[in-house]
Amino acid sequence: MKKTFTLSITLLLVLLMGRLFAQVQDMEQPIVPYKIPNTVPYGSDVLLNDDPTENQRNVCVTVAFNGWLYAAYSTYDGSQGQYFIFRSTDNGETWSTIYINSTSGPYVALDIDVSGNSVAEIVVYLSRIYNLTSNSYLRVSRYDADGIFLSHLVDENLTLPDRYIDVALANDYRYPAWSASPFSVGVAYSYTTGAADYIMARISGNGGSSITDVLTVQNTLAYVAEVSISYGRCLWNSNGRYFVAWRQGGFGTSEGNIYVSHNDPYFNSTFTPPFQLDNIAGSSENLCFNPVISTQFNNVDNDIGYLTAIVLMDRDWAGSGTDFDVIGMYNKDAVNTDNWIRFDIANTSYVDYQSDINFDPGYNNFLVTYCAYTDQKLRYLVQGQNMPDPYNWILISDKYNEDDNLVNPYPKVEINPALTKVAHVWSGERLSGNGIATFDAEYSTVGIPVAGGSDNLSGTVYPNPCSDQATLFLNLVNNERVTATLFSVTGQEKATLLSDDLKAGEHRITFDVTNLAAGYYLLEVRTGTTKSTVRFVVSH
Repeated sequence: MKKTFTLSITLLLVLLMGRLFAQVQDMEQPIVPYKIPNTVPYGSDVLLNDDPTENQRNVCVTVAFNGWLYAAYSTYDGSQGQYFIFRSTDNGETWSTIYINSTSGPYVALDIDVSGNSVAEIVVYLSRIYNLTSNSYLRVSRYDADGIFLSHLVDENLTLPDRYIDVALANDYRYPAWSASPFSVGVAYSYTTGAADYIMARISGNGGSSITDVLTVQNTLAYVAEVSISYGRCLWNSNGRYFVAWRQGGFGTSEGNIYVSHNDPYFNSTFTPPFQLDNIAGSSENLCFNPVISTQFNNVDNDIGYLTAIVLMDRDWAGSGTDFDVIGMYNKDAVNTDNWIRFDIANTSYVDYQSDINFDPGYNNFLVTYCAYTDQKLRYLVQGQNMPDPYNWILISDKYNEDDNLVNPYPKVEINPALTKVAHVWSGERLSGNGIATFDAEYSTVGIPVAGGSDNLSGTVYPNPCSDQATLFLNLVNNERVTATLFSVTGQEKATLLSDDLKAGEHRITFDVTNLAAGYYLLEVRTGTTKSTVRFVVSH
């Protein structure tokens, strides 16, 4: 169900240029219960459970409709494996354990997802793979908003040495697929047997109450490993479908090929023949791993009337394990598998890896985070669904982590629909070698600190790059008189977008850029005592 928004118009401005105009409005506020203001400072790391004796691994995070955060991780002490589910109702400032489960073996994979448009409807899904003495187990369980166990959605096992390898979750509750009632849930997983390896999908069309569809995505004599799943939908492709990406290579090797496939034509139909992605990248073939996929999901077409999908992967540039890059493939006609185009997120001499990607359906943006291991930074980037310049992703934060001692971090990114902010979580390592689950509530489209900003004033422009319209988002701590002036990159004044008294809080100015030449522009935002400059790109 699409959330209802309220919008109050606070100001209408006539601009200096013909079609350039602006509207100043209070930010849309979703009607959600229990919304608590975010008090976690920008860039602050919060430990889910500060226990140095735990080896915290497989960290994952998801966000409910009202901004409640759910995170999970697993531990193993050599004899007992456990997984923990945590919840935060204050945007990540504090966390409480709502579920713990133990086995006699380690958890090798974990993923978490959430659905529901009211607190009573919230269902948390947790998938995991764990190995005991003689069996390998795959389970997907359902919990309510408070962590009360509801049922197993998937519960199956293999006799070792056959084993499950990886598992991933997705669902479509915000923009349900046609004929799903009330929405669908997708589970993708990989497993190996003596005869063949498999990529499988299980799709529930009844909101996760049960699963009846078991679909083979790919079976091969090669070795399969990491798997990623996403749900895609746009206006034209209104039925919706699931997309799966995975790694495949020679048995026992650390590198492999990246493949992608998707449902055709409906959410619970068979999967199309897989398409190999890393061979598009030339020398990257057989040297890529850790694929992650994200697909546009909303009721908006991209600029060619179709659906955009992106797959990111790690590339071992020389095959030596000393120079990793993050490369990607995008397809603006994703239901057709032969239209993939390569781009690079990070192609440097630095060690860059462990990327994650998600889609913001409200602002039609893809969000990416990855580890720049060489300089100990977790970076955060954004790009519009139309991919106007895929090689120039907008850098939101060069380093959103406080910890300068990162070892093998696995950053994750999720949209918080109640706050329009991004939820980050990752696992690093303490000096003792034990993993640590860390959370960071960064900003996405509102309140991003910018160069020259201050504690009282922050702002950003979205989409960036823009082609028709753009919106300047402002966040004021105090009541202020605000002036917003548009300049070319050479300093030529183009227009005054705003000059008025504004109340503390979040505001936006939407303006037309169709009369502006393609290129870089600056928005200078001033109050009585502070100034913030926002840089953006017009790309027609």
